[in-house]
Amino acid sequence: MNRIAYLTLLLLALTTFASCELEEAPFIPKETPIVPPDTTIIPVEDFRSKFCGDFVFTSCPWITSEGNYYFGDTVTYIGTISKLERLGSLLKIRYRSGNGRIPCPNAPVDAFIHPTVQPDGILKYPEFMCGNHSTFGGTFLGIDIVNFDFGMGGNGWQEGHRVHGERIR
Repeated sequence: MNRIAYLTLLLLALTTFASCELEEAPFIPKETPIVPPDTTIIPVEDFRSKFCGDFVFTSCPWITSEGNYYFGDTVTYIGTISKLERLGSLLKIRYRSGNGRIPCPNAPVDAFIHPTVQPDGILKYPEFMCGNHSTFGGTFLGIDIVNFDFGMGGNGWQEGHRVHGERIR
């Protein structure tokens, strides 16, 4: 065959392949996981759920000044422990009525608190650690009892609350 025949066949082959339409693959967003149809998806349980519910709280305000301790009236209140955000580790513990006060930025006290809880039940409240004389400690005993204590002050005095809560069954 001569060169013209080869060139003609080559051009014919290229135009045939160039004129074919390719089928587009379906668009799958990167965020969408590809899950086989027979797969069961089990949602992850939020570990905070076991700590939430209605509790009877007993709180006792206290003041110390120059080594002397003064305790206020004990108050009993039916309150709640709930999740404060959809994900994460924050709880809202309402242990008294009222609005409370916010002595540190984003750290309400005296009616409710917003601590974090660890899976083992340890409560932490880093937002409350403002100033040199802020203290907070708390823990769940199992899932039915919670105890926490906090205080703040300075220059020879400190005030706070000691709180005990028991789940209502």
